[in-house]
Amino acid sequence: MVVAKLSVRGNRLVDPSGKVVLLRGVNISTWEWPPGLGRDISFETRAIPLLCASPATGGWGSNVVRLAVSGQPVVEQSQTYLATLDALTDLVLAGGAYCHWTYRNRQPDADQEGGLAWSEQATRCLVSLAQRWLGRPEVILGLKVEALNVQGRSDNNRVEAWQALREVYDRMVAEIRAVNPEVILSASGIQWGRYVHHALEHPIQGEGILYTSHVYEDLGRPATAVTFRLDQLAQRYQVSMGEFGDDTSPRGLAELRYNLSYCDQYGLHGTPWLFSARARPALLESGDRELREPIVPNLAGEMVRDWLQAAWQQRQEPPPPPPESTIPLPIRDLKEAQAAAAALLDWTLRQGGPLP
Repeated sequence: MVVAKLSVRGNRLVDPSGKVVLLRGVNISTWEWPPGLGRDISFETRAIPLLCASPATGGWGSNVVRLAVSGQPVVEQSQTYLATLDALTDLVLAGGAYCHWTYRNRQPDADQEGGLAWSEQATRCLVSLAQRWLGRPEVILGLKVEALNVQGRSDNNRVEAWQALREVYDRMVAEIRAVNPEVILSASGIQWGRYVHHALEHPIQGEGILYTSHVYEDLGRPATAVTFRLDQLAQRYQVSMGEFGDDTSPRGLAELRYNLSYCDQYGLHGTPWLFSARARPALLESGDRELREPIVPNLAGEMVRDWLQAAWQQRQEPPPPPPESTIPLPIRDLKEAQAAAAALLDWTLRQGGPLP
């Protein structure tokens, strides 16, 4: 299945026809830390086709899958590791979805590095992958899963931390874009990926940055706009809820429902965490705890599946035709001309692209 090339137009991703593309999928990162299962991708080879398939065939309808990558095997050019990355990428693209690889840590199964010490390894890893997948614009590269933990939670500390992180991101973007100018890059925020809104005052240099927030606190409460300010950020840039989710308690499900609705309301990309039954928050009741067990969603997974299937259905619907002019032609005066122009402009803005 052909996946359309993406490019950036203002604060939106668009395909070659100018149609706005919203990335809606899930995180599936069990391959990076598979306790008890060994390093194989048997779960992914079952899960990814299910995630990307049409709802008409029982699929979830995802158009993006977000995965994690480790740096050292890429830098050392481990052919086994690289072949696995290629196999998973091909599997996602074959399903008609975009593949979003994000640097997580130095080695698989290891904890994420704190501070900014990870940046050199991450840069070398992502430059190598950008070269490897040159000419494959269906692949998105993430600079870091969770970039920096701030010791102290004052606004000043957060601003200073973001400025330090942004300087690292600026260097990374320049080096990656030097070998692959068209690749779309994502960048997470401080405090374990949460806060990216400081980009409103201190943006990362370069076009086509997808700002990614890991929303694990506050978003379901009235302080949403103040704390995360994703609605404001989305007015200028592409924004994704890169990770979010909770347990299957009534409170957890209510927060998940709120987050999904928030994505819809403000036109955010979204990839809930995690397509797994072992990690938390989990979207599955079973599927990856034992080899070959059936993939069954839990209550949170059912809610996410319904959300993804609705988004898939919207992507299949043809755009409405341009409005028919009610003004007799030829246009007789300036007022009629302005009314006709306003009607066509309104139609164009609702489509998110140019007139056909």
